[in-house]
Amino acid sequence: MFRRTDPDNPDRQQARPWHALTADEVLAELGGDPANGLDSAEAASRLAALGPNRLPAPRRRSAALRLVLQFHNPLIYVLLAAGAITLALGDYLDTGVIFGVVLINAAIGFVQEGRAERALEAVRALLTSRATAIRNGERHALDAAELVPGDLLLLEPGDRVPADVRLLAARDLHLDEAPLTGESLPVAKAIEPVDAAAAVGDRRCLAHAGTLDLGVFEHERFPLDRVNEALDAIDQRNGGFTNVVIMH
Repeated sequence: MFRRTDPDNPDRQQARPWHALTADEVLAELGGDPANGLDSAEAASRLAALGPNRLPAPRRRSAALRLVLQFHNPLIYVLLAAGAITLALGDYLDTGVIFGVVLINAAIGFVQEGRAERALEAVRALLTSRATAIRNGERHALDAAELVPGDLLLLEPGDRVPADVRLLAARDLHLDEAPLTGESLPVAKAIEPVDAAAAVGDRRCLAHAGTLDLGVFEHERFPLDRVNEALDAIDQRNGGFTNVVIMH
């Protein structure tokens, strides 16, 4: 997460969470321009300093290694030792039961780890590969990995949110947050800050990566005049869009 330092005290950074800040405070923290977005040089500098906007690729383990590691457990060692002792004593029934428990445990662990890896891949697939950002006062289609904190992003109905963002202006924005909170109904968003202790599902001024913009469900009005004026100017130059957010 990127934050600008306090100019009067460079060693101290703001501690308030993004959802507790007003839109103007967020712009000030991130050095954002509500009319023109970041310039290309600043965006490149932040990308070099902070890295790409994507989940780190997990280190893949082979199926054989995952299976072997199921036996790498102190309790399994005890069971194997007990099985070896009962085998030496000729108690084949107990030996079969012990080794059966070990094999069943290994099989269950192997299957669960495989499912967990596939679930992680599914989460990575939720993150959109393209995004629309305002840079140098113009609308650009970018690879989502190139986005940096402070980027001014545009969302349209049907777009998947490409990063965790703070809303600056919104027009009938409702998000599908089921993958994040389990909420089955679309969640109406607003730009007003909420309490710092608000739960994730109550942070209405934030949009999280991987959630889906469902568009219009009811009409709402948001009064951030400076951003709305910039929206109208950009809208005339670049075509229609519904919501403006800033990546943090």
